[in-house]
Amino acid sequence: MVACLSSRRRHAAPLLLLALAATPGPASAAALALADVVRQGLSQNPGIRVEEQQIEVARAQQQQTGGQFDWVLSSALNYKKMLTPLPPSSSRAQTTAFSSGYQIGLSKQLRNGIVVGGNLNARAAETDLPPLIPQQNVLGLDLTLALPLLRGSGAETVRAGEDVAKLNVLRSRYELRSRVAQTVYRVVLAYWDYRAQVALRNVAQESEQRSQNLLASYQRLVDAAEKPRADLVLLKADLADKAAALDAAALALSESRKTLGRLLALDLQASNQLPEPGDPFPAVSDALPSLPAQRQTLGAAALARRPDVAALALQREASRRQLQGAVKKNQAQLDLNVGVTYGKASEHGSRFGFIQEAGRTQSAPSLFASLNYQFPIGNNLATGEFRELSALAAKLEIQQRDLQEEVAAGVDSAAQQLSRSAAQLQIAGDALALYKIAVSQEIAKQRNGIATLIDVINIEGRFVSAQVNFLRLQLAYSNALARLRFETGTMFRHEELSETSTDHLTLELDNLVGLGSLLNSGNYSHPID
Repeated sequence: MVACLSSRRRHAAPLLLLALAATPGPASAAALALADVVRQGLSQNPGIRVEEQQIEVARAQQQQTGGQFDWVLSSALNYKKMLTPLPPSSSRAQTTAFSSGYQIGLSKQLRNGIVVGGNLNARAAETDLPPLIPQQNVLGLDLTLALPLLRGSGAETVRAGEDVAKLNVLRSRYELRSRVAQTVYRVVLAYWDYRAQVALRNVAQESEQRSQNLLASYQRLVDAAEKPRADLVLLKADLADKAAALDAAALALSESRKTLGRLLALDLQASNQLPEPGDPFPAVSDALPSLPAQRQTLGAAALARRPDVAALALQREASRRQLQGAVKKNQAQLDLNVGVTYGKASEHGSRFGFIQEAGRTQSAPSLFASLNYQFPIGNNLATGEFRELSALAAKLEIQQRDLQEEVAAGVDSAAQQLSRSAAQLQIAGDALALYKIAVSQEIAKQRNGIATLIDVINIEGRFVSAQVNFLRLQLAYSNALARLRFETGTMFRHEELSETSTDHLTLELDNLVGLGSLLNSGNYSHPID
């Protein structure tokens, strides 16, 4: 398989799978870029390496099934000396007989079930029994033809195993594509979660710092006897809450970092040293209002693009071909064997030089024919195989229908989730901007004696909640976008596979952080200041 990773800012460059092309990184050289994470996740994922080896296994099996149609060369060389004791009444103690010869044969099974073959057989015999005769040599050429009339006849039956092996190779290549898509999807989700946890930790840090600053400034007012000391209790309690929230956010960040590290096949030390993510959350597309109307179309297109759907369809086709081959195995074995034999005879000469000796050649070839019939009474082997393959075909049909429904439901659910997340994100962004203004106003009112300290703390708490809610909605939108790409099979641009095609996948960053060509593009966003 060949794959490449690109963005709209650069041209895609072909490369071997797991050696993804370099892409522009984030602004900070120390930050962790999404492209680097995807590249690392693919290069180190053991599941992908297993699927690659499975392709090689399938190709080796295909080579084995083609072996039944190879030319088969056979040969033999023999020599025999036989001593036979004679009765006591005989004047001789024993007799000696010599026999020698060689054989060379060539045969091949054709893809319609017929077997053709030829055999050259040379034999020599000599004995010392009277009357003494010279060495007798016979050279024969046999041409044979075996025609299966029932079981094993027909190209579809004979080639069933070979056709199934070809289908299995294609299926394993689609399964590799499916594994790559799943790996990218999991890595992207982990990256966005890591990005969200870093932002949530920052929000908690800023909130704690504001609480510390408020306590410090109020402490100075209390020391100057301008504010009552009792108000410090409320401020210290608020600071304790903010410190606990920061500790929880730091713990969640640590777990998220480890999760991403495991997907990148890093050890614990390397996972703990992962830099913070540098890529921002995907911006919301202006084309989303048209998404609900396209859900049905996207679902139908996903069935044609999803590699797991294609892999299951190929598995079902392979099962159908196996079932076709098993039908004739229930029949009797009835073979017609025909052939011709042509030979010559000679005397004297060396034991293995019969071809060169002069002799007498027969005037016309000999002919032979035989009709062989064989059928097991119970026929349990063929009947059991047919039952097994029939059940397998029924099972795969059920799985295919279920997968089609699952894909359709997944696309519809992902599209709805994306649309709702985008709408909620826009509302949350507007609310966040208003809460930021409200905090400034409440602080000013408190300084002027209009608002109380508890009012300031409550409004600041709501502002923090709005920040957290906005970040979680950004994460939900990013995950929904990645899920829609996964469900619709549009993470990659790829062509339909064939026996001779090269598997070339192009992974574009826009397909991970935006709608790309799925819908018309356009963006708006509400960054957190």
